[in-house]
Amino acid sequence: VNGYRLPTEGEWEYAARWKGTDSLNGAVEFPVSSNNWWTPYNYASGAAADYNNAAETGLVAWYDTNSENITHDAGGKNPNALYIYDMSGNVWEGCWDWYASYSGTATDYKGIANGTYRINRGGSYPYDAVNLQTGGRNDDVPFYESSKLGFRLARTQ
Repeated sequence: VNGYRLPTEGEWEYAARWKGTDSLNGAVEFPVSSNNWWTPYNYASGAAADYNNAAETGLVAWYDTNSENITHDAGGKNPNALYIYDMSGNVWEGCWDWYASYSGTATDYKGIANGTYRINRGGSYPYDAVNLQTGGRNDDVPFYESSKLGFRLARTQ
């Protein structure tokens, strides 16, 4: 109803990793590891260095080093290039897709039709920085409840 839903894993990764456009012709491939239009897979979303850099990671994410073991209001850290807050850290974000191998090669990637576990992305407040990577993945049984897990809605127009 009204087009609101959980994002696919591909949509989540696109929103977490996007940094800019191709100034030559507007064409985009996903992911492109050899240019600066995409956040590298081992960075927190919006960070300027990989997850091992605590200063940079702390600017964009709540995690075990700075969260005081609690969730925080959205928007307390810097946003990513799309002005989206908390794509890494604070709470894991549930995706629509069932857990399966993920190629990460298409903006419209959709996972398998059914399975046992759902995908979560982004990391969470009590976990260490390795979980904040934009290329990182986690899985849980459907309908799992935890203060460490949340969701971000997507909308189909």
